[in-house]
Amino acid sequence: MKRFISILIIIVCFSLSVTAQTRKEADAAYRQGNFALAAELYENGLKGGPSLELYYNLGNAYYRLNDYGKAVLNYQRALRIDPSDSKARFNLQLTQTKLKDQFDKPDEMFFITFFRTLVNWQSEREWGIISVVMLVLALLSILVYWFPRSVLFRKVGFCSFLTFFVLTVVCNVFAAIQLNNFKNNRQAVVQNEVNLNLSPDLSSKTILQLHEGTTVEITDNSIKGWYQVQLPDGSTGWLISSRVERVAS
Repeated sequence: MKRFISILIIIVCFSLSVTAQTRKEADAAYRQGNFALAAELYENGLKGGPSLELYYNLGNAYYRLNDYGKAVLNYQRALRIDPSDSKARFNLQLTQTKLKDQFDKPDEMFFITFFRTLVNWQSEREWGIISVVMLVLALLSILVYWFPRSVLFRKVGFCSFLTFFVLTVVCNVFAAIQLNNFKNNRQAVVQNEVNLNLSPDLSSKTILQLHEGTTVEITDNSIKGWYQVQLPDGSTGWLISSRVERVAS
């Protein structure tokens, strides 16, 4: 058993060192302007597992290569890991301005936009950490309530406990939402021009043609070879599944 654990540790350490070396080589290639090599090396680095930094850097490399479909895909994958990453979000928005397909998003009620922005302010992991801190403060507030004889301190302790307890619950809810969004991400990015059809049949009416980089939401994948998708403007249709790549790879 000890031998097995030792071998496992050696394999993990070797894998980490290889990944780190690959990342250094990719960064060097990017700085030298060899974006194709950098993209290849970043892709190799991701074989060791998903990484916010690698997805972000890979998106940058594809952006430099004018491969906006791959750039959008990798920025979206970076944001799937951490929706609060401002660099990935800014670069995604910048890349989307260069796409052929531009959509007007439907109007949304202010409080819905505010709530989504608030949830995306931190990642699932960070909301979890904040909730633990709030819980500790809530427990400390109980001590402030129970031990001092001063009425003022007891009131402060009670109010503080209620506040921190509510914040603990809120942070846990936000963390759960982020985790659900991560696990159930149904976004896909168009990689090759594809027709959006009225039904899952090549002979059906073509609604419009989609180009690389357009992000869609998969609403039905029950028919082999086809996805029913929703576009950013809320319209729906069917497209060939091989022409898009899912963000949740």
